[in-house]
Amino acid sequence: MATEIPHDWDDTAGEPEPPVVSPTDDGLDVREDRAAVDEEELDVTIVTAPLDAPDADLDNVIVEFVDLVNARDLDSLSELLAPDVDADFLGTGAREHVVEALHDLTLRQPDLVVTRGDRGTTPLVAAWLLDADADEYRFAGVFEIELADDEPLIGRLVYIEEPPVDDLVLELPDVSERPEWEDWAAQDET
Repeated sequence: MATEIPHDWDDTAGEPEPPVVSPTDDGLDVREDRAAVDEEELDVTIVTAPLDAPDADLDNVIVEFVDLVNARDLDSLSELLAPDVDADFLGTGAREHVVEALHDLTLRQPDLVVTRGDRGTTPLVAAWLLDADADEYRFAGVFEIELADDEPLIGRLVYIEEPPVDDLVLELPDVSERPEWEDWAAQDET
């Protein structure tokens, strides 16, 4: 059964006129020539980036790394690692050993949480540990990730406990997710 849509115009009279928008009434500033817009006048800097940014794969890998580590889904994390991943800080270079070492790390530090971060234009992962006395997360360092040469997998994983802070921008752990992280930590301990 067709639904009839009511309208205010007569079908026999032709197409209805579009509504008239008055720039002065609506508070709009209409310009005919887009090139006439001055960045200083707008008080912004206009930046254009290519659609396929060179770090798009790295961004995706880092987001997945953060999700998997926080979920303690280290089995799935192995699919994100290149077979010959370089992770000197863990004392190993094979995918299976890196997963085991990260699992051991999360067992020793059950309140470890990671978030996204950037140093300049390079994405990275920030590590946080819960300071129970202060009831807040304490910055513990960063993981720098490099992709393997031939595919978007982690080829190198570096941990830096005290990174340079120049151009370092970090997401803070979302405190509202703390009960979920504590549940994961409790499951890891059993």
